[in-house]
Amino acid sequence: MAGPFGVDSGGIQGLLNLSRGLWEAIEADLLVRGFTLADVPVRVTWRALLAMVHRSQHGSAVFHEMHGEVARWSNTEHVLVSILEMLQTIAWLQSDTKKNERPPPIQRPGFDSAESGLRFGDKDSAVPESEFWRIWDEPLELEPSVTE
Repeated sequence: MAGPFGVDSGGIQGLLNLSRGLWEAIEADLLVRGFTLADVPVRVTWRALLAMVHRSQHGSAVFHEMHGEVARWSNTEHVLVSILEMLQTIAWLQSDTKKNERPPPIQRPGFDSAESGLRFGDKDSAVPESEFWRIWDEPLELEPSVTE
């Protein structure tokens, strides 16, 4: 709903309406920069505070508070874990015996289990990773080709 001047609460009013948890994160990020909330608006302008919140960087307390557990890892960590999982899979595929179980996926932040977030297929027919590998490991049954 629009405010008295025809605009939604934003700017200072939007900042003042933030949750307590986010204010604690803002204070933590200000402390890293050598300021406190007591420095607002004298040494830190409202505009600078708003920019700090809206443009929070990966690793900052505000970023973590806004994005939760998923914010613990950067893209670099996700890529490194993917590479490690691929190397484990290659080693497993090249092993003499397939009696060993496929190496389990590495736990990533933000997922209940290592398998819960990885699904194969489109969103309407996606199957969990374990089901995908069960199907993948089944022998392929080819229909005899019909020659005319």
